[in-house]
Amino acid sequence: MSSDRLICRFEELGQEHNNQAGKKSASLGEMIRMGLPVPPGFVIFIAMYRKFAEETGVKQEIYHHLAGLGELNGRNIAVFDELSQSIRGMIEGKEIPEDISQMVDGYYRELSDKIGIPDAAVSVRSAGT
Repeated sequence: MSSDRLICRFEELGQEHNNQAGKKSASLGEMIRMGLPVPPGFVIFIAMYRKFAEETGVKQEIYHHLAGLGELNGRNIAVFDELSQSIRGMIEGKEIPEDISQMVDGYYRELSDKIGIPDAAVSVRSAGT
């Protein structure tokens, strides 16, 4: 699999993708390789977030916001909670670019077809990656 991939199916994953997909996602691929039953699914790599951040300009907004805060050492946890909420708002306030939306939608449609349920309900889990 190409290192510039942004999204892939579970069965394409292995431990070599820990840093791109997160260890739990990569482990699902390893389980499939061992022949264990794993529900079908796909993973959005951290590179997809980076693409989103660049295309929407939120990366620069976050950097600008952080630069304006000065030194953060010694601040209490409430400051970081507020900062986290602020950054989350910046990200959630951005429209998902069409190319990213189409890519995710394509994988979702493929998954729905694979399990035979149009517009299937799916589980979404974020990784610390």
